[in-house]
Amino acid sequence: MKYNSKISFETSALVIAVAYERSVTKQDEAHIKATYQRLFSAKAGRNIPKEEIKVSPATNETMELTTHFSVRLGKPLYVGLPLLHQKAPYVLPRLIQNLKKYPTKSLQEPQIRLIRYAIAGLEEIVNQTVEEDNPWLHGTSGGLEIE
Repeated sequence: MKYNSKISFETSALVIAVAYERSVTKQDEAHIKATYQRLFSAKAGRNIPKEEIKVSPATNETMELTTHFSVRLGKPLYVGLPLLHQKAPYVLPRLIQNLKKYPTKSLQEPQIRLIRYAIAGLEEIVNQTVEEDNPWLHGTSGGLEIE
C-alpha cells in the first residue's frame, strides 16, 4: 500500500500530511451511495433507488487519501486519527517510525518536544486499537530518544 508523509514545523506546531491508500469496504460504498441518494433524490424531487447509483471507487477498489493535521503541545491530537487507524492500520505505525527517525540535530528543544508529544499521542491511539503482536509496532527510535 502507498504511504508518504510530510513533516514540517510552524510557529509552536508540528504539521503533518500523510498520503496513503486503502481498500473501499462494502460499508464505505453503502455510505457513499446513501449520501448520493439523498443528494440526487433532493435534486430530482423524487426518491432515486440506491441500485441506480454507481460509485467509484467501488468495494475492493483502492482509493488514495491524504490527511493533514497539526500537533500542538497540551492539545489533543486530531479526532479523526483513530478512524484513520481503523481503516488503514499500517499508516500510524509508519508515521510513528518516521517521527522517531526524524533528524533532530538542527532542531530546537521546543520542536523536539513536539515530535515526542506527537509520538506519544499516536502510540496511544495505536495501542488502544491494535493487538500487541502487530509487526508495525516493533521499530527503533532511529536517533531520537523517547522519554
